[in-house]
Amino acid sequence: MIGFVDITNPRSPRPLGTVAVGGEPTSVAVRGGYAYAGVNTSPDYVNPSGKLVQIRISSRAVTGEVDLGGQPDAVAISPDGQYLAVAIENERDEDLGEGEPPQMPAGYVQIVEMATMAATKVELTGLAGLVYGTDPEPEFVAINEDNLLVVTLQENNGIVMIDCATKQVVNSFSAGSVDLSHIDVDEEDVISQTSSLASVRIPAFYGGRCGRRLGGEGVPQGKPQTRSPRDALHALCRLRRFRASPMA
Repeated sequence: MIGFVDITNPRSPRPLGTVAVGGEPTSVAVRGGYAYAGVNTSPDYVNPSGKLVQIRISSRAVTGEVDLGGQPDAVAISPDGQYLAVAIENERDEDLGEGEPPQMPAGYVQIVEMATMAATKVELTGLAGLVYGTDPEPEFVAINEDNLLVVTLQENNGIVMIDCATKQVVNSFSAGSVDLSHIDVDEEDVISQTSSLASVRIPAFYGGRCGRRLGGEGVPQGKPQTRSPRDALHALCRLRRFRASPMA
């Protein structure tokens, strides 16, 4: 279900009901009176499937669907409204082999032309700077004013940049590493911030713009998990002011 809320008066939001989308919504982006939701329809981890659902906000009616071929995560729309990107994570089974990658099938990115809703698959396997070249695990997408797309590869500790117009990867690199202290690393239903880890980083999302260049922060997620704002702050992956290549 996708829920709608009227925030015309932010002090008094009103519920506007829900729309069934035939699966598990994972992310929503809004443009021009329409909401675009990534919807996971996977029956299991080895047979991922999903779709992009277009919803007219005024009538809260589904007006279109695009088969994505895999399990979607984040959705983003370019500032000029020309492109929509979906991270197809094809997430791993965390109960299989302690959840360690690689696990097939591999994830990728779908770039959708908004004018025609035609989707193009962009492969992410075999790129430089990644830990698991066969299992990208894309997590989050963002697009800047130059229609340059950045996608974080969470478990791969990597960042990939894609030209939306050409649908080509223009760069990939590691997010680097950081030492963490005073964190909880054990899943035991007890918060105990007594552990530390060296040389780790797992970027989950990317946000922010510096002028016409992409800039922002990749925040660690998953294993290990930080348990306080201070730990999360120490774990920030800062990626400032870059175009098609990383700069200091």
